[in-house]
Amino acid sequence: MTEANATRTASPPQPARIDALDLLRGLGVLGILAVNAASFAYPWYAYSNPMMGPFPFEGLEASSWFVSHVFFEFKFITLFSMLFGVSVFLVGGERGDPIKSPILRRRLGWMILFGLVHGLVLWYGDVLLAYALCGFMLLLCRSWRPSRLLLTGVLLLILGAANWIALAVLALLPEGAMSQAELDTLASSFWAVPQAALLEAIAQFRGNAGAVAAANAETWFLFQVFGFPVATAWRTLGVMMIGLALFKMGPLAGKGRTSTYLVWVGLGAASLVAVALAAKQQIDIGFAFPAAAGLNLLPNYFLSPLITLGYAAVLILVLRANILRAVVRVLSAVGRMAFTNYILQTLIMTSLFWGGRGPTLFAEVDRAGQWMIVAAIWSAQLIWSPLWLRFFQYGPLEWVWRKLSYGGEVSFRRPAVHPSVT
Repeated sequence: MTEANATRTASPPQPARIDALDLLRGLGVLGILAVNAASFAYPWYAYSNPMMGPFPFEGLEASSWFVSHVFFEFKFITLFSMLFGVSVFLVGGERGDPIKSPILRRRLGWMILFGLVHGLVLWYGDVLLAYALCGFMLLLCRSWRPSRLLLTGVLLLILGAANWIALAVLALLPEGAMSQAELDTLASSFWAVPQAALLEAIAQFRGNAGAVAAANAETWFLFQVFGFPVATAWRTLGVMMIGLALFKMGPLAGKGRTSTYLVWVGLGAASLVAVALAAKQQIDIGFAFPAAAGLNLLPNYFLSPLITLGYAAVLILVLRANILRAVVRVLSAVGRMAFTNYILQTLIMTSLFWGGRGPTLFAEVDRAGQWMIVAAIWSAQLIWSPLWLRFFQYGPLEWVWRKLSYGGEVSFRRPAVHPSVT
């Protein structure tokens, strides 16, 4: 029997769970929904420019955007990306590992298929495909020393902001460097789209199942062709490298000094203030192009990793102090089932909002209403995840993914505990 075949038939070597990572992963998957909600409920144009939403940007609509943008946007996808970078190393081990490397390649290969199905069939905003592709790039450098990973990650993060930096430069040019007609033409392509385009998008996602499927596939294709190579790939891979570097250094694994975590909290709090001030500036200028499309977005783009680490530090300190144990337990359970919970969020939200799948609430629920739905889903996942794990070792999709990746026998049900006889 060959070594490769042995890994498929024997009990597969699986990485031990790390409590801090499960806890952070739970926070990440819940936080992602708060940002994604608008992408399910509104045309995608309104994701970056809330003035493109179907409701007047005032009152609760503006306040809801402010909370989402300052405290959630970029922070939790950043956390999830950092943790995925760690998982590449935990699953695949050092580069060249003869047993773990094939498992990692199979795991990422199946993830490509999951991402294609999720993005093309369910929701155009899928991140699984991007994670899998970036994971294949990361596996080539997962054995780099932490300092090299950290430096390369930061450089990639900067490259991922190239388009926004270009727009920031445009905003700083002397008045008259570009005519108003040229600025309007550029803005109309992605920032301040014509009303007709918004109405068409609303009609498409409120249509029948066929119209929704076509609109979703078209939007997904545009994201992959233009978004992934221009920005998403650079930032995603960069953040994965930063996460892996911090894990190897110890802090992201929960092994850092208390003083390190307190510094993270301080930097995160200061960064939150800066992002909040930039968000207020956005509102004050009415999201005017080009400043709102570049210059005022850069603080959130570059400071979000510091805010993410601040959030992570708070949870790690809570875990280390052994307090709020009930919160830690349920949040960790959500994290252990992050893949299943992520897909369930898509199924629930598209069933609620998109035509042909349910009540068709697309463009009918404002941001405050979206927050209520998000809170309801959070509550359900915080309840059902620990209940499920009382009887099963993995979430259903986690088990399928492990079975396909590791081969052999992957136990699904949790072993019964029999009382000892004395």
